[in-house]
Amino acid sequence: MAPRREIFARKRSGETFPIEATIFKIDTSDGPLLTAIIRDLTEANEMQVRLIHAEKMKVLGQMAGGIAHDFNNLLSIIRGNTEIARDHAILPQAIERQLEAINSSCAHGADLIKPLLVFSRKSAPTAQVINLAAILEEVVAVLRRTVGVKIAVTARLNLPHANILADPALIQTVLLNLAFNARDAISDGGEIVFTLKGAPTEKSGPEFIILTVEDTGHGMSENVRARIFEPFYTTKPEGKGTGLGLSMVYSIVTQTGGTIEVKSIVGKGSCFTLCFPASVPQNTPDAAATRPGRKDLGGVRILHVEDNQDLRDICAIHMQQLGAGVFSASNAREALEIVESGAHFDILVTDLHLGDGISGAALALALRQRLQHLGVVVTTGYLDLTHAANLDPDWIMLQKPLSRADLRTGLLTMLNRSASD
Repeated sequence: MAPRREIFARKRSGETFPIEATIFKIDTSDGPLLTAIIRDLTEANEMQVRLIHAEKMKVLGQMAGGIAHDFNNLLSIIRGNTEIARDHAILPQAIERQLEAINSSCAHGADLIKPLLVFSRKSAPTAQVINLAAILEEVVAVLRRTVGVKIAVTARLNLPHANILADPALIQTVLLNLAFNARDAISDGGEIVFTLKGAPTEKSGPEFIILTVEDTGHGMSENVRARIFEPFYTTKPEGKGTGLGLSMVYSIVTQTGGTIEVKSIVGKGSCFTLCFPASVPQNTPDAAATRPGRKDLGGVRILHVEDNQDLRDICAIHMQQLGAGVFSASNAREALEIVESGAHFDILVTDLHLGDGISGAALALALRQRLQHLGVVVTTGYLDLTHAANLDPDWIMLQKPLSRADLRTGLLTMLNRSASD
């Protein structure tokens, strides 16, 4: 076997690059002859780096999924106990404000986890028609309070009604990341300019919404610009950046159906251009929500399956307060045993990820073989795309953290939908 070595070669320009040299000795009539086969390893090494990044992202996605599931369970428990506390008696106004603050913090906590989930592709964005101009105004107001007097922040909102279909919390994350990235690029004073406009079209409104974020910072080289959206890539000093901010921005924008590009000149600054498909506000009400039907859960029998005992107890109290009869199980096997004993139920409420190896989706499919008219409401801390194929379109999906109102809406929607079938 000929020996192989990975070494570096030098181009005429002086730039070095990796090569693999395989050397053979061939005996000829004129004496031994050394032959070398040289292979450029630049592309192979770059592929190896991408594979390592992909493996990191896989691990990060698994961690994010587990953290989000447990975190949203905790938020559901906090929110649920707060709602129960508000039911017991007439509370002093100060206590009422504190409980409302807890509820608001739960909602904020749920928004915080969204970008990481979308980044790791463990969640589908909750899209709705939003006005990008309104969110941009909020971000600009925050930025002006934080950048200091040496940096001017300018907003050119040439399109006051810039409607796009997106998750508002995720779009706010995109804008804040780009804003703080621009701020960090300016060291001795300068300007950050946000420009919002619509791409002209023959239709009555713009076909695309275009947002640019420009700064007069130090700019970046072509090599840095080419890698700026790579996960874990950062030019900031250790402890100042994770290398996830702009890769998260890229992931959110593309999953929203948009595009993002960046141009930069060293010493002059950078310009990020985001392009989103324009959308029209939809005022059509949900047919299931407006259809005449039941307004309470009186007499409804619910089988509730949740592996977190505290959350199971809170949800049972909520559903009982709404008039339902609730039977609880901690895992899929317990639920199957309850049904096999002859019990009948109108609705199954189950977490998508149960702790005994049987998913909520698999449990629902098994139970519907025994109870053909069983309605199914699935709760989840994130939408795991590997289970999406098993989710029946007639099922109701509720996103954690859950509130009593969420449960009521989901359960009544399922009951009214089943009654109309």
